[in-house]
Amino acid sequence: MVYKWSIFLLCSLTSLYGDIDSNTSTQYSYIDITHAMISDQFEHLSKSIDTTLSSNFEKPYSSKIDKVRAKSASLDSFFQTNKFINQTDETFVRINLKSFFYSKEKEDFKVKVRAHIPLSRTKKHYNLFFEDITQDNVKTTLKDNLETSSPSIGLNYFAAETYGIKSKYSVGTSGIKPFLRARYNLNFQTKNWIIELIQQFKYSSDKKFEEKSTIYFDKLLSSSELFRFLIFRGTQENENGMDYGTSLKYFFTLNKTTAISLKQSFFANTKYQHITSNHDLNIKHKTFSGVHDYETQFNLRKNIWKKWFYYELTPGVNFHKKHRYKANYSIYFSIDMYFGKLYKK
Repeated sequence: MVYKWSIFLLCSLTSLYGDIDSNTSTQYSYIDITHAMISDQFEHLSKSIDTTLSSNFEKPYSSKIDKVRAKSASLDSFFQTNKFINQTDETFVRINLKSFFYSKEKEDFKVKVRAHIPLSRTKKHYNLFFEDITQDNVKTTLKDNLETSSPSIGLNYFAAETYGIKSKYSVGTSGIKPFLRARYNLNFQTKNWIIELIQQFKYSSDKKFEEKSTIYFDKLLSSSELFRFLIFRGTQENENGMDYGTSLKYFFTLNKTTAISLKQSFFANTKYQHITSNHDLNIKHKTFSGVHDYETQFNLRKNIWKKWFYYELTPGVNFHKKHRYKANYSIYFSIDMYFGKLYKK
């Protein structure tokens, strides 16, 4: 009898142990599945974040950013913008003949010559520069070396890039007034934009210390369109207040020899001086803080002969505080001859 009960108890315990083990295995399987699902989700999220960040800030630059950079350089080169002229270390001679016509100001005509000439053994780092040579200041400089608008001559030094910062240092003289200049530019990029920061310093014996900061934002809209937004600020030791402003510019390439641009600019100063009364030669000035000039310009530039002969037509209108914000229509016509290396369009 005892033997039979022993067999029954053993069978019951075996069965019970089997049920516990089965339940435990099921629980462990459920935990494993849940753990795997959560792990997969975290891994997927991690890869998504990593992909997003790398696509926006990856180096080397993506092919899209390379296109923006190439188009930006091409248009700056084609339009001969100040950004290109001040930044290039290539050899060039530029002769510009420009006529100005205004509805509220006197017409004007200017001839300007600018050149960079490399030194024979150090052309990778140094070049001579000639700037602001006009038909007026050449005559006045020959008569009086104290003329403030004298042509400038000097030496540029292009330093090696350090931590992504490109530097250019200049020493020169305007007439008999020496000056020193430094220019630094640094590039950033996101997924669709190129951002360039430029800081310039100048010290001269006449105008003392000057500095200017500019930030460019360039975005490629299509293979033939570029949008540029820039902001700037600057100060001069012998001038009150700080200059600042912004510009929105749209470039469109019609073909290999023709391009157009549309620009809207705003110019301001924290202590802009304007005349409030000049009766009986008793001129009164008033300080104004804010935007004192709104300017809209359309520009057509065409390469009409060889690769170095251009003409440019720029109609526009500005609303300046000195004209009580009344429309001042203008049109500029220029012939531009550039001898030097140009970026491919």
